[in-house]
Amino acid sequence: MKLSIDKNARLSVSQQLEVGERIFTNLLHHNRDSLQVGAKILAADFGFKAAIASNDTETIASALLNHQSRIHADIAILSSSFHDRLIMSEELSHDDLDQQVKQVILNTQNNAQKNDFIILNNQPFQLVAVPVKAPLTVGWIVMGFKINNDLAHTLNKLSNLDVTFVSKSDNGQWYSTASTMSTAKSAQILNLSLSHLSIGTAKTEMEVGGIDYGTRFVSVFSTTCQELIAVLQRSIDEATVPYQILMLNILILSILGTLMFIVGIVYVSKIVTKPITELAETAKKLEEGDYSIHLENHRADELGKLSSAFDSMTTAIADREQSILKLAYWDEMTGLPNRALFMRQLSDAIKLSHITQEPLSVVVMNLDRFKQINNILGHEFGNKLLHAVAIRLPEALSKASDIVYRFSGDEYALLLPATDANAAMKVAKAICKILEKPIQIDEQYVDTSAGIGIASFPEHAQEVGQILSYAENAMHISKLKKSGPVVFRPEFDMSSNVNLTLASELKNAIINNQLKLFIQPKIDIKTRKVSSAEALIRWAHPSKGMIYPDQFIPFAEQSGLIREISLWMIAEAARTQAIWL
Repeated sequence: MKLSIDKNARLSVSQQLEVGERIFTNLLHHNRDSLQVGAKILAADFGFKAAIASNDTETIASALLNHQSRIHADIAILSSSFHDRLIMSEELSHDDLDQQVKQVILNTQNNAQKNDFIILNNQPFQLVAVPVKAPLTVGWIVMGFKINNDLAHTLNKLSNLDVTFVSKSDNGQWYSTASTMSTAKSAQILNLSLSHLSIGTAKTEMEVGGIDYGTRFVSVFSTTCQELIAVLQRSIDEATVPYQILMLNILILSILGTLMFIVGIVYVSKIVTKPITELAETAKKLEEGDYSIHLENHRADELGKLSSAFDSMTTAIADREQSILKLAYWDEMTGLPNRALFMRQLSDAIKLSHITQEPLSVVVMNLDRFKQINNILGHEFGNKLLHAVAIRLPEALSKASDIVYRFSGDEYALLLPATDANAAMKVAKAICKILEKPIQIDEQYVDTSAGIGIASFPEHAQEVGQILSYAENAMHISKLKKSGPVVFRPEFDMSSNVNLTLASELKNAIINNQLKLFIQPKIDIKTRKVSSAEALIRWAHPSKGMIYPDQFIPFAEQSGLIREISLWMIAEAARTQAIWL
């Protein structure tokens, strides 16, 4: 029996290590997806594209650092044909960093879902690369997380396994990069691992600090010069303890059963067989992924303890599954659903709207002056402000089906089913009204406001990404004009090829004096004489003909060219007046 328990304990450890490897893979995928979402937001930012095109390295570096901080990344890099060298959020010295970044970009072009890793100064990084398109690719954003103790402890919480990361750098030396173990044990694990890895062992047992561990080696990545291995471990002694208790209980029950076999056969068949059958059925449901079952237990004997232990295990597994789901779909700081859940629920809402033929609206808002508040009053104060805003926003909702989300940083979103643009505008104005009241935090009052953009289905778009992009475009216009909530209009879409071309040509039009001033007289009805004149602007495009202001002024406001146009208008009006007078 002891040999059987020892065998089962080792089998259980092996199964836990297999599950732990899958959890580790899913955790890396989750980190990759988080990096991709964050990098895509920055890549879609018009101001960032403009900084790349104008070779504004200072603005690019600042944007990389700010966005890196928002998504809690550890490294942010821009590789662009406009620049001779990489632009980074912080200086990293490494001989072949440029070549490694190019390899990451090449890997992404071949397979966008591939996990990429590099080792810089003995520190492994998980990286993703996202193209910056305007509309052709003008550069690549590379962002990443460190493979460090934080990742090791997160995996430990999810899988209950000890984790040690060992890596080989360009110099051929192996290092213990991160571990949930003590420094002494991690050094011992490194030495033992090298001896097993040299002969190609994938799983084994090793003694660390006098304790036997089931061990599984998971290759994270491997190149000719660099390699990263995750060493997953589970104590065999700990895994054996429950079986030893069970062995003692079974031994006692066996002795009593032998003595009372004849007189207790009916009792055994009715009282013992039933709970064991229930446990077997429960185990089968657990295998199928049903964690909602609950074992009713009114016994105080060994089978009752076993049922309680089984029920506790079921609850623990369900809680762990719930924790993983919460990590994936909920914002920990504000308690609001996050961007990933928004995209999922927006897709479901659009499908439902196709069936019900009802509109829906998306509202995106971004707090004003939040960066200054963070810099002046500190990040902790800023976090409290974000939480306070998250508490206030639901007050503006008019229906139980309306939902508030937090995307990232100081950006929030609202999903409003069965709501057109006009009704969404009322909700947006209600938000502005709510934010007018100062927020008290730590005995300080903070005045807040926000840029708010609105886009609706099917009025403006029918695709998930397009609706969100349009709402964000309208939000940027709102922040730029400081005119309150803004509903999306087609001319806001700077990402279209026509609008991008027109916006690019506008700058040349100012330089090449293609703008024209027209004078419209104002006649006094009583005297029937010209009392004044109104100056009007037109764009005499060399190929498109005369273009009216409503077709190019929005681009000027978005791109910052409105200042040059205003100065040209004032100067030309003054010049014309001087000629007349």
